[in-house]
Amino acid sequence: MKIPLPNNRATAAILALLSASAAIPADTRMQDRVISIAEAQFSPPNTKFGVALSGATLWTDPVTGRQSYLIRWAKGSTKRHYHKFDYQGVVLKGKMTHQNEAVPDSGAKILEVGSVWFQTAGKPHVDSCLSDECLSISTTFGTGETVFVPDAK
Repeated sequence: MKIPLPNNRATAAILALLSASAAIPADTRMQDRVISIAEAQFSPPNTKFGVALSGATLWTDPVTGRQSYLIRWAKGSTKRHYHKFDYQGVVLKGKMTHQNEAVPDSGAKILEVGSVWFQTAGKPHVDSCLSDECLSISTTFGTGETVFVPDAK
């Protein structure tokens, strides 16, 4: 199932992890800025991806499609999926896992604050927040869609 690309600010931030082709609000283009966590404009939580996520876009490069955004996670896991773009995630709060099928032991690693993962395009994976709430920052390295992968039977 292909995820439609977001086309408004409210959904763009939450879908940024899963789709780097989101519409680009003028005030999030790359520029010098300082943003406190209290100023971050998070979208309402959305459970479309299997876990409640809320996102806040920090910056977007309209030329390359690169983006950086904060993601608040409720406890739980995403559906199995892959992206048609590379991205990097960093845990800022809570404990998470990033189960990357290309790295067999990745699901066994508990990712605490400061932990990093890099996900190349086209590789199925599942992200989980093990705490009551998690916060991560992600940066995408291009544009493309996100595709859900049916679980093997």
